Amino acid sequence: MSCHPDPTLHPLEALSGVGAGVVPAPQAMEHLARCAACEQFVAQELPLDLDRVFAGVLAELHAPRTTLLERALCRLRLPVWLARSVTATPALQGSWLACSVVVISLAALVGGLHGGSGNAVPPLLVLAPCVVAAAVAFCYGPRVDPLFELTQVTPASRTVALLARMGAVVGVNSVVIAVASGLAGGPVAAFAWFPSMAAVSLLSAVIAARTRPVVGVGAGLVIWTSAVLAVSSSGLRATSALWGAPAQLCYGVAALGCGALLVHWIRHERVFLLPWAGL
Repeated sequence: MSCHPDPTLHPLEALSGVGAGVVPAPQAMEHLARCAACEQFVAQELPLDLDRVFAGVLAELHAPRTTLLERALCRLRLPVWLARSVTATPALQGSWLACSVVVISLAALVGGLHGGSGNAVPPLLVLAPCVVAAAVAFCYGPRVDPLFELTQVTPASRTVALLARMGAVVGVNSVVIAVASGLAGGPVAAFAWFPSMAAVSLLSAVIAARTRPVVGVGAGLVIWTSAVLAVSSSGLRATSALWGAPAQLCYGVAALGCGALLVHWIRHERVFLLPWAGL
């Protein structure tokens, strides 16, 4: 038979959380140490759930560290779950960003040394869409996103998470490309690379969403490089044909169409339908 001490003489309210692993106040612990009635009450009425206690301890130990980027996004009033989702993007990790910076810097350096004479295509204009397309295609999906399974079972908006990740990837890489293009000078510095970059990146993301990231990146790069090679070998002035006003308008329309299609698929769960849709 259980024994209920008088609550006016014993700190039962302070001891009620012991079963859940909550440590009472020091005064309540001192009372528990010298009071047999309270000790019996805790043992009978509030059995300690060690599994729950250890689960809480492990959750605290294995909780991911808050990064500088995550703290900055939280200061911008982004929800914590969205800030953590953005910072978990593979293309925003240090190693990936370092590779992007190296490739873009080398392209800008080669273009600056070449001088852009004749009908030559500036390397930075060609490589910028390729680099960002790879980053965007690998920012979401099974076996690529460490939080993919979690986002599938939580009520968080996958559309918002995807758009935030893509925006962060494009924004960070755009800063890198803008700096490199500014150092390179010439027509590249006028942000001529942005419409083509957006079109190729979103096209790769659309293909990756129905297949897998490697296929999306490969298809986007093949289409883009084929267009560049075709224009370069046609005798037309490559810079005007590929980055003139008509071409930029076509890139913008293609980017909007691919973006709208991708959002529609995400909202209606029509992405990553294939059982082998991994890397």
